Amino acid sequence: MRSTLAPLFVLIVALTCGVPVSQPLVHGDEHVYAAAVRSTVLVTTSEASGSGVLVDQERRWIVTNQHVVDGHKEVKVFFPVENNGVIESELQYYHANRSRLEIAGRVIAVCTRRDLALIELATVPNEVPAIPFGDSAKPGQLLHSIGNPSASDALWVYTNGHVRANYFKTVNERRMQVVETSAPINPGDSGGPILNSQGQLVGISQSFNREGRLVSNGVDICEVIWFINKQRRQSSSETNISINEPADPTTKRGTNATTNKTAGGSQPSLMRGLLAGAK
Repeated sequence: MRSTLAPLFVLIVALTCGVPVSQPLVHGDEHVYAAAVRSTVLVTTSEASGSGVLVDQERRWIVTNQHVVDGHKEVKVFFPVENNGVIESELQYYHANRSRLEIAGRVIAVCTRRDLALIELATVPNEVPAIPFGDSAKPGQLLHSIGNPSASDALWVYTNGHVRANYFKTVNERRMQVVETSAPINPGDSGGPILNSQGQLVGISQSFNREGRLVSNGVDICEVIWFINKQRRQSSSETNISINEPADPTTKRGTNATTNKTAGGSQPSLMRGLLAGAK
């Protein structure tokens, strides 16, 4: 009995007294937000607004959803301003300081099937980093997102949720690999970053299900990287991020029943989603 209780006693003391034990390192939500919010932007057009994320600092590239900038070649972008350690979150502040905060952007590429758009900015604020890329998220994983929902009176709003599934599906006639989460997505959030607990980009907020509670979709990171790599190949000969072709190039847009190569079978499109781009 004595030899059995002794190790148990040591373990209890170690946990109580704060002796380090081996465990996965998980950053707090506030640290994920603080690291990523500077790279998250408000994207506005003459008709609507949404969100976006800086993915290439040198080229001044922002990724957002295609439906956020639909029909527009020129957009306006705002990066968040931090005063005394606090993000200025009122839209009126940015309107009042438009002359010094507003940055012109040009839509240089779109991918309708993946619902992605690439914006080249005229300039990027000093020391704003591009968001790092992560791997595709797995079911059960905790994710974090930042966006500019019209339902809130604040900009650069944080939310979180868990991965429900990661698979290919058709959303609003767009065939892509999606990360389905329990995090709520609202109009204005589209194009914003979905992050893992290491602050890495794992998806782009895209749509929500009008028939299900807390069923939201993001464009999976493999689709995002494929899209960025394609544009890098066209603009230079530099080495691209290594990633496999993420989707079936023979899939026709608008097909109700499509073959899911990852799942190994034919699945009908059951998702009737709402795009979350316009305020």
